[in-house]
Amino acid sequence: MSSTVNQCLEAFFTPASALDEYQCDSCGWVSTSTLSPSISAPPTILMIHLKRLVLGKKIQHLVGFKEELDLSPHMAESP
Repeated sequence: MSSTVNQCLEAFFTPASALDEYQCDSCGWVSTSTLSPSISAPPTILMIHLKRLVLGKKIQHLVGFKEELDLSPHMAESP
């Protein structure tokens, strides 16, 4: 089994629903939230730390990468 840095980034930046519900103080409307991680500005130097343990078990498979990394799918939208 092998994966790529791009696949790891896709998994990291996947939006996740929060378990909490929030209520508006003004109107009483109840809503859930979604955590959508993004990058606001591309870094000059990018360091990637890969989690190599899952449930106490070491992950042994290779992670491939290219010399160039496209971060545009993970960038925050401009206001």
